[in-house]
Amino acid sequence: QDDNWQKEVASITSGRMTKSVVYIADCNIPISKAFSVAAQNASIVYTGALNKSSAISFITAVKKQLNILCVNSGYGNTEASINLITNNAINFNNIKIDTIKYQDVPTALNEMSETLKKTGKVSDTIVEMI
Repeated sequence: QDDNWQKEVASITSGRMTKSVVYIADCNIPISKAFSVAAQNASIVYTGALNKSSAISFITAVKKQLNILCVNSGYGNTEASINLITNNAINFNNIKIDTIKYQDVPTALNEMSETLKKTGKVSDTIVEMI
């Protein structure tokens, strides 16, 4: 039901609604729901794999003066990303990421599996392939 979205968010936010909404394309939820739970002057980020075109009514967005940002899903940018990483164009100093050698992948995957079972979390890991 249409009212439930707004009622739930209004209840959680004490009627203020949300300042930010992330809408993922192809999620089978009408984007009008994202507009309806957003507060005045909120930001809506539209992202995800865009596999089909859809009609969108901007009436609510205009009335609420929403800021709509479109973020590319990154599909098709894998090669460029790998190139940036291998040429040290990205500074990872402030991010703790485990690094392992390619030959250590089977051992690391076993350790990650055990950690996942125990904690429900797995740390990010970069595999050195060169």
